[in-house]
Amino acid sequence: MPEQGWTIPDAEQPIELVKTRQEADTEIDMTPIIDVTFQLLIFFMFAATLVKAAKLELPEAEHGIGVDVQTAVIITVGPPGPNGRCPVYLGDTLDGEPVTVEEVARYVREQVAAGKENVIVKAAATARHADVFAVEQAVAAVEGAKLHAAVREKYE
Repeated sequence: MPEQGWTIPDAEQPIELVKTRQEADTEIDMTPIIDVTFQLLIFFMFAATLVKAAKLELPEAEHGIGVDVQTAVIITVGPPGPNGRCPVYLGDTLDGEPVTVEEVARYVREQVAAGKENVIVKAAATARHADVFAVEQAVAAVEGAKLHAAVREKYE
């Protein structure tokens, strides 16, 4: 028997059989995948710019009766802090130590008992609605308190 190849019995000359490997065509054409990927990328880029959150512009006050600031209780809700919550201050200031919603209710109750029934809630432009709403709920729960929201005056 020869070292290389195979022989067939009863053959006059040995036939050498060589194994040839046929590689299957396993390549994937990447062009359609790349096309779809770019189309999706373009779609999401346009969709993201269209869904972009717009700034909320509150309307300016045109009608209404002003509240005398000197005889009203003012509660100020500041801009969000590092923890994401908006600090609440007693008075028309962002100075001092922030208070809790329970302390706001207690303070408003004391002021209403002293004769100050008008309560103005003033919030920073970037204040979270949930924090302002919590303060408003605490004020509205106090019997005898009249809740007012601070607005910008319209100047011409």
